[in-house]
Amino acid sequence: MKLPSFYSTHRPLPSNSKDFDLSLVEDSKFPESLYVGEFKTITGDLVPALLPIKEINGLCFLSNQENVRQIHRCMQTLALRMLLSLPPGLCKFTLYDGTNLGANLIALSSLSPKIKGENILTDPDELRRALTTIKSDIPNIIQKVLGHRFLGKSLIEYNADAEELAKPYHILIIADYPNSLSREHCESIERIVRTGKQAGIFVIMNLDMAYKAQNSYDYTPFDLLSTMTTIYQSPNTRDWYIKNFPYEEYFNGKFYFQLAESFPDTTLDEILDCINGRLSQYKKVEVDILSKLNQGNLWTRSAGNGVEIPIGKVNSVDFQNFVLSVSDGITDAPHHCLVGGATGSGKTVLLHNIICNGAWLYSPEELQFILLDYKEGTEFKIYENLPHVKVLSMRSEREYGVSVLHYLYEEIEQRGDMFKEQNVSNLAGYNSVSGRKLPRILVVIDEFQKLLDGDTSTTNFVSGALDDIGRRGRSFGINLILSTQSLSGVNIHQAMSHLGLRICLKLNSERDCDQLLGSGNHIPFTTITKPGEGIYNARGGLSEGNQRFQSAYAGASKILYLINSIKEEVTIHYGTDQPFRRYIYDGEQTASIADNPVIAHGGLIVDDKVCEIFVGEPSALVESHTSYKLSRQNGSNVLIVGEDEAASLSILYHSLEQAMGQSNKKAEFYICDKTNVDSNNYGILQRLTKHPNTNYCEDDIAVEQIITALFERLDRRKKGEEERERTILVLADAFNVRSMRKSGYNIPTITQSLQAILRDGPAFGIHTLIAFKSYSNFSQLFDATNTVQDFDMRIELRGGEGYKIFGSNTFDAQKVSPTKKNTAVIQTAADARLLQKFKVYSL
Repeated sequence: MKLPSFYSTHRPLPSNSKDFDLSLVEDSKFPESLYVGEFKTITGDLVPALLPIKEINGLCFLSNQENVRQIHRCMQTLALRMLLSLPPGLCKFTLYDGTNLGANLIALSSLSPKIKGENILTDPDELRRALTTIKSDIPNIIQKVLGHRFLGKSLIEYNADAEELAKPYHILIIADYPNSLSREHCESIERIVRTGKQAGIFVIMNLDMAYKAQNSYDYTPFDLLSTMTTIYQSPNTRDWYIKNFPYEEYFNGKFYFQLAESFPDTTLDEILDCINGRLSQYKKVEVDILSKLNQGNLWTRSAGNGVEIPIGKVNSVDFQNFVLSVSDGITDAPHHCLVGGATGSGKTVLLHNIICNGAWLYSPEELQFILLDYKEGTEFKIYENLPHVKVLSMRSEREYGVSVLHYLYEEIEQRGDMFKEQNVSNLAGYNSVSGRKLPRILVVIDEFQKLLDGDTSTTNFVSGALDDIGRRGRSFGINLILSTQSLSGVNIHQAMSHLGLRICLKLNSERDCDQLLGSGNHIPFTTITKPGEGIYNARGGLSEGNQRFQSAYAGASKILYLINSIKEEVTIHYGTDQPFRRYIYDGEQTASIADNPVIAHGGLIVDDKVCEIFVGEPSALVESHTSYKLSRQNGSNVLIVGEDEAASLSILYHSLEQAMGQSNKKAEFYICDKTNVDSNNYGILQRLTKHPNTNYCEDDIAVEQIITALFERLDRRKKGEEERERTILVLADAFNVRSMRKSGYNIPTITQSLQAILRDGPAFGIHTLIAFKSYSNFSQLFDATNTVQDFDMRIELRGGEGYKIFGSNTFDAQKVSPTKKNTAVIQTAADARLLQKFKVYSL
């Protein structure tokens, strides 16, 4: 007799054998099948009746008065088999018995609350809330857990290799469906049955066949049966059958099915003790403080007088709270915080607790975050949809952080004026008398010391800004949370005096302890070993202020659950999930010209005098994208230097395309493309030839002819013989024009013609955009020191030695240079002293 593939596991397990032999319990993968009874052959042989749970959407027993108790016992047995088959903590239940106050599922009532919650649900309103949560979990798991890597696959397949990142399955068990349930309940359950399996959500229930709809608008449950595997008993023969099952014809035709009668010989108490015991022995240290965050305390606190946020536990009972700017009437709590911890110490998890738990307890009107992440990762990316986040910068550029500090300075000044108008001295007072609400702002900077690794003027500004925010921000509801692995080589002595709260996890040396806490306070180095364990010190690092605690573990699933729950509340409360202006920046994410608000709204118009050219997204907290202007005045040319060929061509491409869109029909464009033919970027500029009045060439002779023609045109315009219509010359990788290179100190005639065009052309409407791979290449064509003065717009790419083209051959200027692909620094005529870093638009 050939049996289906799910019978392939011949080794007896609690999931597939009649006996609950607890010695067979092991941490396994999702069970291939579950035992539901026995098949009896015509010869009298017995075969286990196994149900391939992963192949069905759900399981429904059709019950009547005679068999309902047996069915309830079978449902509970299936639940216990699931728990014994999976690793502890990898299966949770939602149990509902609305007809008998939980007695129909009483065998499951002693399961740990970590599995089933506090109680078996008996109130329809409780079930409605649970169903809402389950429904929101389904897209969350599919989109956030499975994602594109597991597109079309299920949570079972994801968990097969996820190890410690495995996500729990969810079993919804309903007794006597649809009694006590409304149409809304039933439609939610149907939706879960149809879509939940991929997300690891399964439904087991019994349908009361005595149920009859009382009204025409009542839910008819029988449509649901077509989507579920159904087990029912024939009223005539008393035999059991399986329907909506891949192998129903095989089993129903060849066997007599006998449903499991009762629990096996092993007692129920032993089974429950085994399940709960395995759960309690689960070794992973994960302090859970979600019990402190429930619907009852969502957005119940005011941040006017500071914040108090649970972040972990001191012991099994007492919670550790994160407290800033809270006064008890005797002493003030610290106003700013310094967090220290070595790699792997749990520092980022601690920050997650502050952010997530704070967002749960305080509404976006009370509390908002500015998050700057200078780690080589995307730990804060998970908050890009959190409504409380005002500014989020991931894989940050130093320049973006500097611009945020400028923004905070302006915010402090503005709030100072507003407080003065209302004659108040603190945030609570202003919110009380002004009739409007200002949020408290928590500024979280992870690996903040990287802000200080720059040119001297910028470093001095950052140090001074941190001191200023520390000194004045407290009065205006702005608090700093600075996080670092070490303060070695970091000079923020003035700001340190304002960082009264010190939280230190495991540190790498006594020196780090001395710098982060204070001399002699070495516990984070000598005694702390576990991730998440740390010292909470609200006394500026003094040893007598040490309080040891274990940080709560905020895993991705918990954070996403909180964020999604908060988003739902925000949408309900404000009518949108983004009620406040937000700024999101990712240093690694490609910039797109499609995100430019001016271009997106058709803001570019034909202008014969000036055209504005956008080249990228600024590494700064500003509304507008990075741009330069071409106008009829000397110096209105563009020099691009750097080895990032794709970025160089992108700037040229987008510049020319925008100039074409802002020019009249008489304008002419000349593209001399000397990109190497074996380059992956070869031919990009040729796409622009579809525009009228565009001349494109690649060979040296044609380039010389174009330069000569433009030199002659310039002469005619100087004599007044020709109108000054916009004419743009583009030279990509100009060094590849061999005839233009200097011979010793002698500059070729053709290059001299180009120099004349650079010097005098802009005033007569002729602009040049020229790109070189290096400053050395630029120097081999021109007298670089003098010719660079003919470029008001200078753009440095990676490897471009920008300190030479920007006219500042100093170490400080070198610090500004871009180190990543698709990143550039620009100097424009608008402010020659300002160097702005930006992300170049992608092609």
